[in-house]
Amino acid sequence: MKKNNLKKYVILILLLSSFFYTFFSYVQKNFFKVSNHNLQFHFIDVGQGDSSLIITPKGKTILIDAGDEAHAKKVVSYIREQGIEKLDLVIATHPDADHIGGMDKVIKNFDIDVFAMPDVSAKTNQYKQIQRELKTKKMKATRLYQGDEVQIDDDIDFEILSPVKGKKYDDTNEYSIVAKIVYKDTSFILMGDATMENEVDIINNIPDIDIDVLKLGHHGSSTSSSDYFITKTSPNIAIISCGKNNKYGHPHQEVMRVLKKHGVTPYRTDEMGDIVITSDGKEIKYIN
Repeated sequence: MKKNNLKKYVILILLLSSFFYTFFSYVQKNFFKVSNHNLQFHFIDVGQGDSSLIITPKGKTILIDAGDEAHAKKVVSYIREQGIEKLDLVIATHPDADHIGGMDKVIKNFDIDVFAMPDVSAKTNQYKQIQRELKTKKMKATRLYQGDEVQIDDDIDFEILSPVKGKKYDDTNEYSIVAKIVYKDTSFILMGDATMENEVDIINNIPDIDIDVLKLGHHGSSTSSSDYFITKTSPNIAIISCGKNNKYGHPHQEVMRVLKKHGVTPYRTDEMGDIVITSDGKEIKYIN
């Protein structure tokens, strides 16, 4: 009997030890990670698509795009793995399926304070599903334009660089919401699928676009990231979200040559998977 009891106690201790180790590892990974006083950028690998999660120094959360429909489950899971149940700001940069395909699942699964998308529609199932989910939650889309400032965390400046209010564009990509985020001495621009036309508008209308990190427009397509724009923004790091061996040939060699010319280090989701970088306001670090 004593041997059996001892065996039971050993098993119980092992089980409890395993439980507490798993629990505290989960807490450390998912909760302390959210509020570590750094600005975090998570560029989620969604294949030939786009999705970026931003966590501010005070733990505010921003999602920009949600990949295509096939990656919806991953986007939702990735957000939850960071210990996030509520999103303070969600931006659908423009209604292309590779940017909004998973957005209806995001709207359905998370509480959202502000949902923003440009004033352009699409006759696609993905766009209709977003409208249905917004209606279900009794939410309306906010419009954001060049010059708008979004108040989300006192520690950061969040400015919209494009599109220009009232301007009519020929291409859906040109309606992309472009955001600039500044945290102390570090700065970032996320381009959506914005094109060279948008780049010219930004250069002409925004006085300070000298930054540290540029998320390239349109997955590294040659329709974006002109030599002139890279010269003006002078980033140290370029983030490229694209699928491995994608049929479009992204990132295009013309763009890679421009980056090399200016000494910009490319970080590519097709080669690196999920990319996480952080800023303490002075230094930017690659985490994952």
